[in-house]
Amino acid sequence: MLMDIMFACSKVPKRRTHFHSFMLDVHADVHRIKQNSPRSSRSVALNPLSKVADSIAASTTLLCLDEFQVTDIADAMNLKNLFSELWNRGLVLVATSNRKPSDLYKNGLQRTNFLPFIDALGRYCEVVAMQSTTDYRQLGVPFGNLFLVATEHHDLDEVNRRALAIFDKLTRLEPADATHTPEVYTHGRSIPVPNHHGGLCWFHFRDLCQKPMGAADYIAVAKAFHTVFILSIPKLNVSRKTEARRFITLVDTFYEYKVRLVCTAEAPLAVLFETCPVDSDSDHRDTDTHRQLMDDLSLTVADNIAESSIFTGEDEIFAFTRAVSRLTEMQSQNYWERR
Repeated sequence: MLMDIMFACSKVPKRRTHFHSFMLDVHADVHRIKQNSPRSSRSVALNPLSKVADSIAASTTLLCLDEFQVTDIADAMNLKNLFSELWNRGLVLVATSNRKPSDLYKNGLQRTNFLPFIDALGRYCEVVAMQSTTDYRQLGVPFGNLFLVATEHHDLDEVNRRALAIFDKLTRLEPADATHTPEVYTHGRSIPVPNHHGGLCWFHFRDLCQKPMGAADYIAVAKAFHTVFILSIPKLNVSRKTEARRFITLVDTFYEYKVRLVCTAEAPLAVLFETCPVDSDSDHRDTDTHRQLMDDLSLTVADNIAESSIFTGEDEIFAFTRAVSRLTEMQSQNYWERR
């Protein structure tokens, strides 16, 4: 709300976007600059962030970023250089976050390389702690039963059928000519949509979170559809960190784009994510998945990774608390009437 008021009142050239969207644009611009740079222009090719900063600063004096949370190692490594370039050009940053600067990318891989950015934040930004114990997202009036849960009397297949009945009912409210949906593309590839009608579509959880998809894919879906049904969400825990991360990113993206969401799940929202602690000395470090990840990141057992959030699930547990809060608000009447 404070960001809304401040942004509306600002009279300078300004831009407001979600942190995920902003970094996706940055990565896309960096890739484009590298592709278009002549081989002889090595200085430019080696520092494309300078060109990106030129482009941003040319049209933006005030940059407002929502949900500043760093979980991606590529983002973590680029932020210091990017924002140093932007601050040198006089850009003003205003951001919201659920974490204070010193906790950003906490326990992340190669975090020592990220610490200079935290120091820079302290020099260029004033940190204001909003002390409140009230989760205002929980105060909305429920719009209806939009998070359907399997029980001992109603299995998940039956719950899915109930959800699809709601889907069919909502499609009848779409305009008569809303039968064609544009194909959903991102980065030159198509995202399969199992079923859609006008601005509504439905997916199984496996279609969105058990495949190699990320924020760019979810943004493309959010831009194409105003209402999305997700069926058969399983219970999530740190052994399903990849699926949990994607689901968190999906919820954050849909919330940012005000997508209406209807879900079916194996467990109620409050206990959908099992935050069981992981023993850092357990065998989870030796699974095929973690060995492959260590190979991809050029890590060895000798590296001090036991406390890295990518292995402990700390970031997922923290972010899922926010996701549960958002999912609760997304079931409210106010949220559904907002679009």
